[in-house]
Amino acid sequence: MYKLKITAFVLLFIVVAINNVVAQWSTVYSDSTKFVSDIFCLNKDTCWVSGTNGLLVKTTNGGSSWIPIQLDTTKNYGGIYFLNDLIGFMINSDFNVLRTFDGGNSWIINVPNTPPCLGTFAISRCHAFNADSLVYIAGCYQSDIGIYSSVDGGINLIQDTIPFRCNKGGNYLYNMFFLNDSIGFAVGNDESIFKTFNRGITWNQIYENCGFGGIDPIDIFSLSCYNDSICWFGGFRPNSPTGLRYSTDGGYSWSPYLNFPSNFVRDLAFFSDGSGYVISGDKLYKTIDFGTSFNLQYQLYNPSMQFELYKFAFLNSQTGYAISTHTVIKTTNGGGPVGINENQTSALVSIFPNPSSGEFTISKFQLLNAPWHVQLFDNLGKLIFQKQNIHENELNVNLTDFSEGLYFVKAIVGNKSSAKKVLIAR
Repeated sequence: MYKLKITAFVLLFIVVAINNVVAQWSTVYSDSTKFVSDIFCLNKDTCWVSGTNGLLVKTTNGGSSWIPIQLDTTKNYGGIYFLNDLIGFMINSDFNVLRTFDGGNSWIINVPNTPPCLGTFAISRCHAFNADSLVYIAGCYQSDIGIYSSVDGGINLIQDTIPFRCNKGGNYLYNMFFLNDSIGFAVGNDESIFKTFNRGITWNQIYENCGFGGIDPIDIFSLSCYNDSICWFGGFRPNSPTGLRYSTDGGYSWSPYLNFPSNFVRDLAFFSDGSGYVISGDKLYKTIDFGTSFNLQYQLYNPSMQFELYKFAFLNSQTGYAISTHTVIKTTNGGGPVGINENQTSALVSIFPNPSSGEFTISKFQLLNAPWHVQLFDNLGKLIFQKQNIHENELNVNLTDFSEGLYFVKAIVGNKSSAKKVLIAR
C-alpha cells in the first residue's frame, strides 16, 4: 500500500510538472459547422463570439458555457464592440450596423442610406465611444475606400474618404486600433497607416511604402500600441524574412524585427511589462522582452481542419482569448512558460563588433526604456569591469589592455538579465 501511495504521488507530480511545462491555452468554444470571425471581451468573464451563418454566442462565466443568440442565418457577423453589459454594436455582411441595449439578446438593425461597401463581406472592425458615437471600417476596395463614423448609433453614416498616397489601385483597409478615446489608427495594404486624434472624425496618412525600388511593402493586418510612442504592426510581405515591425515615435517611422521567424502576422498584442503575443498562421508566439526574442507558445493541433488563428482579445498580459477558424482558446496565466527563464534572456543587448580587437559597443534594445547595468567577466569568472545606472542606449567598452580570449557580458535591465560572449582577437 505504501508503494502504491508513493507511485501515485510520483505520477501526480509528473502530471503537474508536464502541465507546468506545456503552454496553457485551452479550448473554451468550438463549432465545426461555422467559421468564427470575431470576438470581443468586456471583462475576463463576459465575451461575445460572432461568425458565419448567423453565429453569435455569449459567455458570462469565462467560457465555461456559451449562450447561443438567434440571428439571421443567411448573414455573417463581425465587428463586435460593447460599451458595457448592455449596450453594444456589431456589423453584418450587408455592412449594416446592429445595435443592442440588452447585452446582445436582441438587435436593432440600422440600414444606412448608402451601403458603405458594394463588394463581398471580408472584414469589419467597430469601435464605439458612447451609445451614439462610433467609427468603423468595413474592408472596402478602392471605389468605396473610407472610414465610416456615426453620431446617431449607426442610423446615418459619415464617410471620410482617405486617399492612399501610393494610389496603386486595390486600396484596402484591414484593421483599426484605438489607443484611447481620441487617438486611433487604421491600417491597410502598402504599409498604409492612418491616424486620428479626434475620435475618427478626420484621418491623416502618417506612413506608407509604395514598393518602389524593388522593396515589397507589407500588407498590415494589425497594429497595437501601449502608449503614445511605442507601437507595433504586423502583416504579410512576400519574399521577406519578417512581417513584424515596431515604432518608437507613435507610428511615423518603423524598424523591422529581423529575428521574428515569419513574414506573416495576423494579429498582435503588446503590454507595458514587456510581454507580447503574435499570431502567425497556425502558430502563436510570445515575447517577454518587447520582441527582442520570440518563443513558439501554441500551435493548432489540427491545422488541416482549423486552418489558422485570427485574432486576440486580451484583458491584460495574463488573461486573454484567441480565435481560430472554428474555435476559441483561452489563457489565464499568460499562456504558461515560454521555454526560457522569464527573468533572463540573451536578447536584451547586442555587441558589435564581435569578435573585436578590444574596443566594442554594447547596445541595449531601445524599447527597454529603463536604466541598465553592465558587468564584464574574464574566462575565469573574475569581474573586470562594471557600470551602473546607464541611461544611454549604448555603452562603449575598451579592453585593449586585456589579453586575447573569451569574455562574458552580463546586462541587467529592470528585472531581466542578459548573458553574452565577446571574443577579443588581434
